[in-house]
Amino acid sequence: MDEATRKSEVIAPVVKRWIADVDKETNELKRFLEEDVKANKMCLNGWLPNLKLQHYLGRKAKKHTDVVLQLQEEGKFDRKSYPAPQSGCTFNHT
Repeated sequence: MDEATRKSEVIAPVVKRWIADVDKETNELKRFLEEDVKANKMCLNGWLPNLKLQHYLGRKAKKHTDVVLQLQEEGKFDRKSYPAPQSGCTFNHT
């Protein structure tokens, strides 16, 4: 995207949507790792595992993994950007 921007190209809408989806999932994963997984370590300093919580976290991690794999597959674009349209073009109808 940086290269396309330097070349004054237009980023394809499907690429912009994909990047927004990746950013959203990245933020959700950060929150999951910071809050949910941290909460799991609080039970007797991690010595006594909370099996119900571990099962829940494992299922949640699996869902995040599936989303990441899907995003990786969707991120294989043939073309990421297009030349910007010419400005100042006029058409004469005669």
